[in-house]
Amino acid sequence: MEGLWFIKKKIFCSFIFLLFFVFCYHNSLATAKEEISVAIGEWEPYISEKMPNYGIVPHIITKIYNDANVNVKYGFFPWTRSYLYVKDGTWNGSAIWGKTEEREKECFFSDVFLVDQCVLFYHVDKPINWTGDTKDLKGKTIGIVLGSAKTEILKQAEDKGILKYDTGSTDDNIFMKLLNKRIDAVDETKNVGLTYIAKGLAKGDVAKIQHTKSLGDWQYHFILSKKNVANIKYLKIFNDGFKKIKEDGTLDKMWKDFYSGAYNSTNK
Repeated sequence: MEGLWFIKKKIFCSFIFLLFFVFCYHNSLATAKEEISVAIGEWEPYISEKMPNYGIVPHIITKIYNDANVNVKYGFFPWTRSYLYVKDGTWNGSAIWGKTEEREKECFFSDVFLVDQCVLFYHVDKPINWTGDTKDLKGKTIGIVLGSAKTEILKQAEDKGILKYDTGSTDDNIFMKLLNKRIDAVDETKNVGLTYIAKGLAKGDVAKIQHTKSLGDWQYHFILSKKNVANIKYLKIFNDGFKKIKEDGTLDKMWKDFYSGAYNSTNK
């Protein structure tokens, strides 16, 4: 009888242990977060590995997905590689990119994330007076960082043979060409170019670079690979979340923090 009681007790304990294991397993599944991978690169003043929360752009993305119980994994790469990782589906998404016909074939684009002005940076010894007519740029060589989209009006002028482009691997490379007068101008957004000049150039060189009036606006977007069907859901999460933080004032507060210096790399 004692042997039978011992067997029953053992079976009962095993059953309780099994129930506990199943409960813990299902509970862990219920509380586990999904994860989205986002490939980015250095792009001050909006994105940098040296900034708090990697800068305002990644911080906004993290806020939106965390609110939807989704973790975000970031990887810093050269921008051309970041885009290739999204194009082939190795990483879910990247931020932030302007729309081009080629990119729209390969990626889902979010609602507009950020708008910046397109300008031409030039050497004061070779000034450019932009009047809105591409004839102002006849015969000019325009520098651009490899992988960046060309300002549309300049791309059209290039197609017509009015000007030509010269690429550089980094901002350092392309602005050094400008300082050495090997190119006539740099095609860059205003805030990004001004940030690079302030931080990347020697004090004596800062005053040598000026910029034109705006050539137009660039609208930037969060992009997601079309190779991954889950990204349809992640695109909706982003757009819905972006709308929510815009309406409840969170987005405005984050941008106020940005302009007050909260994301400066020296604050990390």
